[in-house]
Amino acid sequence: MSYVKPAASVAAAAPNPRVGTAAPPAATGGDTASKTLFQLFTDEQAFTWKEDPLTASYQGQRTYDDRLESDLPADFERRADAYAKFLECLHAIDRAQLSREDQISSISS
Repeated sequence: MSYVKPAASVAAAAPNPRVGTAAPPAATGGDTASKTLFQLFTDEQAFTWKEDPLTASYQGQRTYDDRLESDLPADFERRADAYAKFLECLHAIDRAQLSREDQISSISS
């Protein structure tokens, strides 16, 4: 199973520096749901950092230290749409295919 990234801006987001330090679960047959969940979390975090530079700075991501969040109505709407699509993608993942730990992560997010 794969998902469509919620907005073109996600693809344009700077690489997530945590990628490579936190690896997705090891592949074991039907592990694509866990990989999809891990990628969804990674993409959402990169989107959040790009859209909310103060959160990025607070979380130690210094790429966006020279920016502030835009508070234009169109930006709020765009972000709301993107987060709704992230949520749709999350709900599209078959929880039965996830490990117990990933099942907990998928509902607590």
